[in-house]
Amino acid sequence: MDEYTSRGTHTASGRRYEVTGMDMVHVRDGRVVGHRALRDNTAMDRQLALHQDP
Repeated sequence: MDEYTSRGTHTASGRRYEVTGMDMVHVRDGRVVGHRALRDNTAMDRQLALHQDP
């Protein structure tokens, strides 16, 4: 399992963002047999003004 923070600038708008996420990799007998990725897309949308709270 790996937790990360991704930062960048949205090219089209010039807005900066910071979003956290997590990857989980399931390994059996030395081979990857599963992968799940979670990222806070709502936080990114809010920072880029793509999501409006009601």
